[in-house]
Amino acid sequence: MNFPKFEFVTTIEATKSQALVLGWYQSEPNEKDQTTQHLYKGKRSKEIEVLTEQIRASKHFAGKKNEVSFLRFFSYAGYSNLFLLGLGHPKKFSMEIVRQAGAALFQAQKKEKVSKVALQADSIFAGAKPSEVTNAIQAFCEGYL
Repeated sequence: MNFPKFEFVTTIEATKSQALVLGWYQSEPNEKDQTTQHLYKGKRSKEIEVLTEQIRASKHFAGKKNEVSFLRFFSYAGYSNLFLLGLGHPKKFSMEIVRQAGAALFQAQKKEKVSKVALQADSIFAGAKPSEVTNAIQAFCEGYL
């Protein structure tokens, strides 16, 4: 039996992975329109801005903690598939949330039969303080196992 695998990437360049994983946070509802905004805290690009607008328009993904959405055949940055990984509210970021996100990704990856994914590390661990990044990576790996 082959277990799903992942690799950390710091740039959005295509690798041999079958999908890219982007971490998204959920913000508080805007008082004016009562909609939830999606927060991407990784490196910004035109592709990210377009993707953010598409997610906002479709309303199928909110960035809630442990929420995973798989976009099959959604070409993005050289990858043919994309996982959106919800991390909840940035103010509530903790090692336990990262651990649960790792477990949620593993389950989704297994369900979708994707053997290897590339994690955009700066988007997933953006909520961690610089001194906590190592612990956040460890927590993610523990959850993924």
